[in-house]
Order: sequence, then C-alpha cells, then structure tokens
Amino acid sequence: MIALVLVSLLPSQLLLSVAPGQSKAEVLAAISLESRVEMGAGDKQAFADNLLRTRFLETLNRFKLAPVSKEGELDVRAFVSFVRGKREGREYVLAFSERGLTWMYARIPVGVDASRDQEPGDASDRLHRLKSALRAIANEGFAIAAKDRDTFGNVFAWTGRKASTRMEAWYVPELDELRVVIHP
Repeated sequence: MIALVLVSLLPSQLLLSVAPGQSKAEVLAAISLESRVEMGAGDKQAFADNLLRTRFLETLNRFKLAPVSKEGELDVRAFVSFVRGKREGREYVLAFSERGLTWMYARIPVGVDASRDQEPGDASDRLHRLKSALRAIANEGFAIAAKDRDTFGNVFAWTGRKASTRMEAWYVPELDELRVVIHP
C-alpha cells in the first residue's frame, strides 16, 4: 500500500519544492504539515528535539554539511528557528537561519517488502519502495546520481541538483528509511 502512495505522489506532495533562502512565511504558506511544531533556537530542547531526536544532525554530519564555528563546534547561529511536522508517514524538519530556509530534512519510510522476498538475492523487487521514493524525488526536478556504494556495489547514498538547490539522500536499511536533505 505504501508503494502505491509513493508511486502516485505528485511533485509537490514530497514537499521538496521549497528552496533554500525562502522566508519562513513563504515556506509555511507553500506546505502543509500535520502536527506542526515551531521552535526558536532559544526554546528549551529546540536543538535536542529538532537535530538529535530526528537524526537530522547525524545526517548533516554524514554529508559534511553541519555548520562549524571557529572553535570547531556546531555553529548554532545557523539555526534561528525550526519547524517540525509529519505528512503521510514522513517526518520533516525545516531549519531557518536569519537569511531564510537553510535546510529541509525528510525521513521517508522505505521498508523492504518482505512479501516479495521469495527468491534469495532478488533485491530489485524487494526494494521497490526505495526506488519509488527516489523516483518521486526525481519527479520533483532533481537530477539524481549515485554518491556512495557499499563493498558489494550497492548504492546507499545519492546526490542531486535542481537549479541552485542541492539534495543529498541516504538509505539507512537498519531503520528502513531514506533520509533526504535539501540545502543551498
């Protein structure tokens, strides 16, 4: 059922159509999130809730995108406010700096379809949810290319570009999710 939803997504339904630099008002007017929570950098637990518990910071570090201060620590000035929410089972975190949207992070569930695990080694059919999610990202206008492969040659990270917006995606099989970061 999830595969059917991902295959039939319209370009705006993954919410990847927002662009870095847009104001918070523009972004919030363009997207709708369920159970939306807005937090400022000064709010108690803002960094823990939006960067750590969502694994957003882990993903930024994975792609070497985390802003670093002169002291070599996380530069918190890059995070003035956050908007976190969900939509159709996907989790989103929008991070804003003083200049506008800096990062959009999405966690997309892409579990292996065990019902299609009839033949050993036939991963192409089992991973149809991952392929559908990547196809939906490409339908958003991103030109996607493989970035990293494991020792067996399987792609687990992708990069993409659409105009001046860049995208990084990382498949985490242990958690059955695809993590996507949109950034300048």
